[in-house]
Amino acid sequence: MLLDDRDERPGVMFAEMELIGIPHRVTVGERALKDGAVEYFNRRSQQTSAVPLAEAYDFIRSRLSDP
Repeated sequence: MLLDDRDERPGVMFAEMELIGIPHRVTVGERALKDGAVEYFNRRSQQTSAVPLAEAYDFIRSRLSDP
């Protein structure tokens, strides 16, 4: 797990995560939180999903256990 809380623009942090090869990204941002969600990105499928906060733990845990 990597927590990137630097004072950088999101694009810079996302680009560095791609270079490192991190397979899953969970973004907790103002826009998604206003909707009561977090953003999940799967590097393998290149798909982004909005996950409701109440379901975030179970959703992310299930994705981490998938091969």
